[in-house]
Amino acid sequence: MMRTIPLSFSLVAAIAVTAQAQEWAEKMFTARSYNFGNIARGAKAEYAFELTNLYLEDVHIASVRVTCGCTTPRIERDTLKT
Repeated sequence: MMRTIPLSFSLVAAIAVTAQAQEWAEKMFTARSYNFGNIARGAKAEYAFELTNLYLEDVHIASVRVTCGCTTPRIERDTLKT
C-alpha cells in the first residue's frame, strides 16, 4: 500500500509537467488545426500553420507529427529567432 502512493504521486507530477511543457509551444501558434472541407481526389491542398516565437530564447523545431497518415508535414525553418 505504501508503494502505490509515491508511484501515484510521481505519475500525477509527470502528467502535470507534460501539460505545462505543451502550453508554451501552443501559445506560439495562431491556429492549431485547419479543416480543408471536401477536396477532390488527387487535388493538391496546402495550409501553412503560422507560429511566432514569443520568447527570449531561439526556438528549434526538432520534429513535426500529424494525427492521421493522410498528410505530409514540412518544416520551412527549423529555428525561430526571438
